[in-house]
Amino acid sequence: MEPVQGNTKQNALFRKYTGKDEGCDGARIGPNGCAKLLADLGLDVTDRRVLVLCALAKAETQCEFSYEELVGAFKEYKINYLGDLKK
Repeated sequence: MEPVQGNTKQNALFRKYTGKDEGCDGARIGPNGCAKLLADLGLDVTDRRVLVLCALAKAETQCEFSYEELVGAFKEYKINYLGDLKK
């Protein structure tokens, strides 16, 4: 499997939610970053659309997204901006 490489916009969108303050190394979005992402999307954590997002990203760990998972989904679904995720 080839490593995922996002474009500049996808990488910036991912970096916006990575949190070194919560023990993430910049390669993962942790629980605080996930909460911020959902808030920016206007989604409550109990909204079933959150499950759809996790499924599309093929997320393996609850309340976390790896770079490969989220940016891979961004590439597959041509997402470059937060507004693209809201569609």
